[in-house]
Amino acid sequence: MRDVLVSKIIPLLQEYFYDDWQSVCAVLNQSYQSGGGILREVEKSESLFSSEFEELLQFSNRKIFEIREEFLKGETLENAIREIYEI
Repeated sequence: MRDVLVSKIIPLLQEYFYDDWQSVCAVLNQSYQSGGGILREVEKSESLFSSEFEELLQFSNRKIFEIREEFLKGETLENAIREIYEI
């Protein structure tokens, strides 16, 4: 189940919602503000892009998410799945 979520479902949701992570979090039934569950917010680095591209960065105030390490290791798999379906 974890592999399917990580390799199929989450990328599909990300594409479907055009990287609107608030909508992805809503589908996964997890908090957009505080994270938890499957995804966690990533601290954005100011050095992500060269300074010559600063004017091209339209989405600098958007949150960036990644899959939580605990979920990848299987530590929170059962709880994360239960939260999605509110079991």
